[in-house]
Amino acid sequence: MSASYANADPSPFPGFWDLSYRGFKPKHIIQAFKSLEKRKYVNLEPSRRGPKIPIEITKKGLVFVRRKKIQNLKIEKPDRWDGLWRCAIFDIPEKQKSLRNALRAKLKELGFVQVQKSVWVCPYPCRDELKALADYYHLGNYLSLFEGKYLGQDHDLKKTFNL
Repeated sequence: MSASYANADPSPFPGFWDLSYRGFKPKHIIQAFKSLEKRKYVNLEPSRRGPKIPIEITKKGLVFVRRKKIQNLKIEKPDRWDGLWRCAIFDIPEKQKSLRNALRAKLKELGFVQVQKSVWVCPYPCRDELKALADYYHLGNYLSLFEGKYLGQDHDLKKTFNL
C-alpha cells in the first residue's frame, strides 16, 4: 500500500490531509495517529520528522474501516417516493447460516421489511448500500437486488413505510 500524508502544518497543501486548519492542534493529530499505530491500524514512518507524516493503513486498519462503514450504513429517505420498490433476494447456503442471519439483521436495521424468508423490500434507492453489504460479506453470488413496480396489492407495504 502506498503512504498517504497527515499534514499538521497550518497551511493547506493540495493532496495532503490538512487537519490543523480545521481546529486540530498538531500535537493532538500526532497523538491520534500514534494511537492508531499502537492498535496496528496504521504504520507511521518513524524516520520522517516535520509537519508531514507519512502514514500507511494496515490490513487490520482496512478491516476496521470496512466494518465501521457497514455499521454506519444508512439508506437515505428521499423527500418524494419514486414509486419503485427495491427487492433484495438472497439464497445463502445452510453452511453459511451465521452470514445469512447477519445479512437479515442488517437489512432489518436498514429499514427493509421481510416479505418472505429470503425476500426483503424497501421503497428507497439502495443500490450502493446493498453493493457495500455484498462486498463486505462476500455475497456477490448470493444476493440480488431488483427495482420495479409492484404488480399486486401493495397497500400494506405502503402503510408499513408511511407512503
